[in-house]
Formats: sequence, structure tokens, C-alpha cells
Amino acid sequence: MTARPSDRTPRATSPADLGYTAAVDPLRPRRTHLGHVPSAWLRPRRRDVVVRLLVVLIYGVSLGTMGRALEPFDMRVFYLPGDVVGILEAMGEAGRAEYRLFAFADLGFIAVYTAMFVSWTKFLRVRDGLPRRFHPAYALLPAIPDLVETAGALVLLGQFPAPDAAWTIAVAVATSVKWIALLGMIAALLWGERMRWHHRDDPR
Repeated sequence: MTARPSDRTPRATSPADLGYTAAVDPLRPRRTHLGHVPSAWLRPRRRDVVVRLLVVLIYGVSLGTMGRALEPFDMRVFYLPGDVVGILEAMGEAGRAEYRLFAFADLGFIAVYTAMFVSWTKFLRVRDGLPRRFHPAYALLPAIPDLVETAGALVLLGQFPAPDAAWTIAVAVATSVKWIALLGMIAALLWGERMRWHHRDDPR
């Protein structure tokens, strides 16, 4: 009996059928569950982190220069709620008007450094610098008390010279919590860089 053409056609075999596992190129972007190639935001490279860090430094220096004469809440590490009225009173009317501008500029700074922290965290997580359980959402923690502090400052400026006691407490507490969260985040990222150095041969 003559074999049909389909019978003579050799069956195609894949590497998986033969028991082989295809080598994974670590430099090739890994696709998401939906089949999309991750963007630079989802999988940032060192250059992306460095650029965002430089933007934060330039923005921070400019903001610090702007607020140096005011000594606003943002540039203090610790103060008591009872000190709030005295701090605002010492600025004078012109200083308090300038503080409003400073506070709005600070909102932009919060967005900039938060984006940098998120990007840096993602960079270290995909390169085994930080554990997978260290979610990029942790990078938002410093921004939360900072937003409370800045929003509270704007409220207090509007209520001066008789600010609400609840806001003076909220702003004073938020300032201290902000610095603790910032230092903790920076320490975590530096620790991640140290672990990344141990995995420096990983091309990811």
C-alpha cells in the first residue's frame, strides 16, 4: 500500500518535545501576562534612575534655596505643635505669602521624588537588589506625610493668626514622620544597591 503524503511528512518537533529548554536572554524584555513588552517605566534601566535622581537633586536644591530664608515646616526636622504659630508669625506677611508659593512648588517636588523612588525600587527588584516582597508601593510612604505637611501648611496659612489646633498637631507629626520615612526609604535603596553589587554579573 502506498503511503499517503501526509504519512511521509516528518512530524515537527519542538525543543520542549525533545526535552530541551530554550535559553532565556536576560537582556530581552520579558513580556507581561497580557503579552505586552514592559516599558521603561515597568522595567527601568540604570540610566532612567540616574536621570530622575538628577532631576530630584536639581529641584531639591532650587527649592531649598527658595525656602532658606523662610525656614518653613518642610525644612525642619522636629518642632512642637505649639511652635507652629510662632514659626508663621516670624515669617511676616511677605514671608507667609512666599511660603504659599513654596508650598505649591513643594507639591511638584513630592511628585518628582516619588517617581524617582518608584523607578529606583523597580530597578532593584528586577535585578535581585531588593526582595520581590518589597513592592514599589512602599516608595509612596514618604510622600503621604509630606502631602499632609504641605496641605496642612496651606490650611494654616489661610487660618493665620488663629489656626486650628488639630492642624497644628497634624503638621508637626507629619514633619517628623516624613523624615523617618525618607531616611528609611533611602536606607532600603542603598541596601538594595549593595545587594545589586553582589549580583553585578547579572546582565539584567
